[in-house]
Amino acid sequence: MDSSGGRLNTTRSDAPDGPNEGHGSGTISRRSRFADLQFFSAWLKAPRHVGAVAASGPALARAIAAPLSPDKPGCVFELGPGTGPITHALVERGFSPDRLVLIEMNADFRAHLRKAFPGARIIDGDAFQIARIVNELSPGPLNAIVSGLPLLNWPHHQRLGLIQESLSILPKGQPFVQFSYGATAPVSVSGTGITVEKACRVWLNVPPAAVWIYRAA
Repeated sequence: MDSSGGRLNTTRSDAPDGPNEGHGSGTISRRSRFADLQFFSAWLKAPRHVGAVAASGPALARAIAAPLSPDKPGCVFELGPGTGPITHALVERGFSPDRLVLIEMNADFRAHLRKAFPGARIIDGDAFQIARIVNELSPGPLNAIVSGLPLLNWPHHQRLGLIQESLSILPKGQPFVQFSYGATAPVSVSGTGITVEKACRVWLNVPPAAVWIYRAA
């Protein structure tokens, strides 16, 4: 994430919508291994921002996408998509890539996302300035915000600020979805007028993770 506060660097591919899976299972497997290597390499360079040595597994990604309804209007903002496992789950859920706005700090990840999800809008920006990004992009109504950020790597006031700012730009009742590896919610919202619920725990992920849904009360 570029926290300089400068002009947003946005790209959108003109290729056909849909995740680019290639032709044949061998191609998919090679791309998956390459994405895993990309993720591990990024973790070695910036462990605080990447947060884990491997990307979210398919079961966790599907659990994060599950609370969202593609039948409702608006786009989905994804914070920290990495190599795109949650993005892929959102497409499987029924969101066309042109409804997805992906905010990613890592240039290699952005290049991967452009190839994997033609039609999605890729943003080089600071996810903690989500309101400014939305204001500058003017994307129309928002459906939801989902986060793959390792939030526990930031102090609580910064985590809470992200949740509050995100919910301030979402239609009331629409979710901010976050996962964590801990037993408790990654952001305490007591006394803030925000509700949080644990949607599920995904035991098949390594390590097991919980999915949390924040909403404005």
